Amino acid sequence: MGERRRKSEVGSRNTARAVLAFIIVVFFGAGCVEVNMQPKPAVNANPIGQNATSTTPKAVLPDNVTIRSAYYQNNRNVAYAVVKLPFERYRFGLANDPTAPKTASAWRQSLGAVLAINGAYFTEEMKPAGYFRVDGKASGKWPDVKRQHEKSSYTGLVRIRDGRLALIHLVDDPQTEPDGSDQAFLSFPTLVANGKALIEEDSQKLGRRTALATGADGATYAIVTQSGSVSLREFAGWLATQPEKFSIAVNLDGGSSTGLSFSSATSSFDVPSIAPVPNVVAAYPR
Repeated sequence: MGERRRKSEVGSRNTARAVLAFIIVVFFGAGCVEVNMQPKPAVNANPIGQNATSTTPKAVLPDNVTIRSAYYQNNRNVAYAVVKLPFERYRFGLANDPTAPKTASAWRQSLGAVLAINGAYFTEEMKPAGYFRVDGKASGKWPDVKRQHEKSSYTGLVRIRDGRLALIHLVDDPQTEPDGSDQAFLSFPTLVANGKALIEEDSQKLGRRTALATGADGATYAIVTQSGSVSLREFAGWLATQPEKFSIAVNLDGGSSTGLSFSSATSSFDVPSIAPVPNVVAAYPR
């Protein structure tokens, strides 16, 4: 009887163990399967590169705005914003107010313009650092012919006459001081002239950049770094290789001043400046 009882107890223990194992497999085993079926974080097997494209939806840009990427050493990816402004569709003007510097977006809205981009260099007192003429008044000294031929000086003339903007490289085409109803300012350096990049030495000083350029089609182009930073030599080299075949490109104030705001009938586009600026180049619809 004792032997039978021990066998019965052993059988009962084995049965209990089997039931417990079944419960573990059903519940805990099923739980593991459930965890393994949870979606895993997506792995980007094709990171964005020179020939790759992003599947991330992008905001709708105005028709005449394009974003272009360039890749430089040290894994730098720079996005350039290029805005095309044909003369037959837009007229231009300068605005300057040292007492009330604003962002490009605030300037555009206050002027009732469709575009505003940071313009001339300025001092700590928010006054233009070089020659600047607006509203019939000029500040700064106009350079003589000898000075105009010095490549390291203010060689880029931005002149607006009757609403039409012209870019002039003084080294190639010396000018007399603008007068009458002209609006104008001088800037430096001239990045591209006669279709060729002019910056030969690379300072390797990186920063946000702003430029105005004239394409082979005669249109004016406003260009800023939307993201990333480049040296002036890199900027000039990139401009000289673009499909618009820029005949001239003049560097404007950059760094924390870099800012652009554009608004069309269907959408708008902004590159916010870090610091407010006292003067801008503005475009208005004709």
